[in-house]
Amino acid sequence: MKQTIRLIAVALTALTAFTFISCEKEDNKKEDPPVVDETVAVTGITLDQTTLSLKEGDQATLTATVAPENATDKSISWKSSDENVATVTDGVVKALSGGTATITATANDGSGVSASCAVTVESPLEFALAATQLASLNEPRITPVLIVNGDEDYVVVGGHTTGFGRSTTAERFSNGEWATIEENIYFDISAQVTLKDGRTLVAGGMRSGGGIGQIRSAAIYDPATNTFSSVSDMNVARGMERGALLKDGKVLIAGNWYNDGGQIEIFDPETSVFTLVGQSLGFETSAPFIFPTDDGGAVIVSQYDIHGSKFGEPHVTKYNPGGDENNTLVSKDGLLDGYVVNTGMSAGTDITEWYRKADGNYYFVAKKGDANFLMAFDPAGETFREIAELPSTYYAYSGAAIMDNAHDVLYLTAMQQSGPLYINAFDPDTGEVLYAVQYPYSVVGCMGLRVLPDGDLLSVGGTVDGSNYNASAEVYRIHLVD
Repeated sequence: MKQTIRLIAVALTALTAFTFISCEKEDNKKEDPPVVDETVAVTGITLDQTTLSLKEGDQATLTATVAPENATDKSISWKSSDENVATVTDGVVKALSGGTATITATANDGSGVSASCAVTVESPLEFALAATQLASLNEPRITPVLIVNGDEDYVVVGGHTTGFGRSTTAERFSNGEWATIEENIYFDISAQVTLKDGRTLVAGGMRSGGGIGQIRSAAIYDPATNTFSSVSDMNVARGMERGALLKDGKVLIAGNWYNDGGQIEIFDPETSVFTLVGQSLGFETSAPFIFPTDDGGAVIVSQYDIHGSKFGEPHVTKYNPGGDENNTLVSKDGLLDGYVVNTGMSAGTDITEWYRKADGNYYFVAKKGDANFLMAFDPAGETFREIAELPSTYYAYSGAAIMDNAHDVLYLTAMQQSGPLYINAFDPDTGEVLYAVQYPYSVVGCMGLRVLPDGDLLSVGGTVDGSNYNASAEVYRIHLVD
């Protein structure tokens, strides 16, 4: 019995020791660390452009930035919502046909993060000539002032009438007919400037046909009342002068056909008074270009001397409205070295006709050697740049430049050295000729010409014989763009 008890005790002791050792071994065993997912998901995609406007055949590159910087998989996929309009490969968007499409960049890591860009593709403009003849003026006119109130509302003022006489009336076209609204108004080859409030300043002009004598008088046309009101006379009697609206709402007037072509003056619409600038340009000029600048001043470029002859190279002067008596006018000669400005303004237009809304620049033509070049003036940097040489068939001396901002097209009317008048439509970015067509009626120049809000050209009057002032009473709306 004792032997049995002894054996049981030994067994229990051994079992206890084994259990202790096993537990100790179990306690000393290390657990494996938990598995940690170190993948960093994409949280955002940013495109460098969220909208694109392209023309058929153009392409542009979109750049995508993926966040965070340490995302595990930063690759993306590109997709177009309409591959008939635009395709995309690795961010390169190609414009195929007119319409809209959405380009989307999506993260490939499964996060679902994406970014998109709205693309608009413009179809090429299709040009066609469809001239609609409107009712005739009550009297023939050339070189009139032409004011546009709307697509179907225009006012024509003064100008030469048959022979060398001067028209003394103003007519308004409304409801399909012309009606005389003023009978004693004397403006011909005058400065015309649209004021900030929508009224139009008309100032100066030739006293009689053939450029004999100038006038000091000025008036403001108010489209709200359809009336002209007189303002103070200019300090200098002027003809073939030009005007431009400055940033502060005042108007700069410069140029003259005969004397005092170097004197400039400022018109203040608040007081209706013209004030001479103390300094002179230092040269005399007629029909100068006046480009308003972003700092409130203007760059004045001579085109003719005071008797209508071309300068060999233009003088360039900066008008500084904040300058003192010694630096109100500062010479900038050299800005157009090598060029001769060579763009006419149609009768009854102002410098705003050259303004392009797409880039805020003014477009005109300059001649270098025997070639004509499309040029642009940047009012912010106050610099000129050459865009492209125009075709040799373009002769700008008798031409006028007009920007159609409704379609972003520059129209240039041009008379060949010997031949009829043409209308040319240009791409202002490249100088490419988009369309050229002979004028739809017998006119060789001196018409009133404006672009209407819908992009049509309005042509009023004009001479039908380049050597005689026999004026046409025809009025056309010329549809160049469908």
